[in-house]
Amino acid sequence: MSTITRPEVQGTIEEILTELEPDIQNLAKHWSRERPDDWEDLAQVARVAIYLELKAKPDSPRTHLFHEAKYKILTYRTKGSSVDGRLHPGFRGHRVYAVVSLAAPDTVVGARSNLYFKPHQLRPVEDLALTLVAYGELMRRLTKQQRRYLSLKLQGFNRRQTDKLLGVTAWRGTWLRDEIRRAAGELLLAP
Repeated sequence: MSTITRPEVQGTIEEILTELEPDIQNLAKHWSRERPDDWEDLAQVARVAIYLELKAKPDSPRTHLFHEAKYKILTYRTKGSSVDGRLHPGFRGHRVYAVVSLAAPDTVVGARSNLYFKPHQLRPVEDLALTLVAYGELMRRLTKQQRRYLSLKLQGFNRRQTDKLLGVTAWRGTWLRDEIRRAAGELLLAP
């Protein structure tokens, strides 16, 4: 029966990292063939992986350390960087980040396809921001009575309750509603 001997690494963590540095660089260069500029980032990922593994298991064999480093490098390549994009161009991740201009919501920059993001669909943050801006501008254009009518409608009162609380006739309430709609339409259609 043959036994497999695993070469143990010995010394402090700093000494071990210094000893393994040429192999770490070779591993990083190997996994950055498609994008050679990324080898330094991948080497740093490998160093951190080996460092953490040595802290958790100081007697880890060399093969195990490099297995962990390779795993972390591959994980890092699939995640990519939020600034530069995916490190591995062939990997199709699940998330697609798109930049949508608030000035021109139909313009999408950086989206891979319309499968994940449709330009006409606003995201909650942009929707809230646009709503607050439009609401503020609309309130500035309305008269005091129109603002009160709109506030009551937004609180959930129906037409009859709103007319009664404002002390206006049904005809006047309808006129206020139509004026608010006209002002909102002008605001939304203004260039």
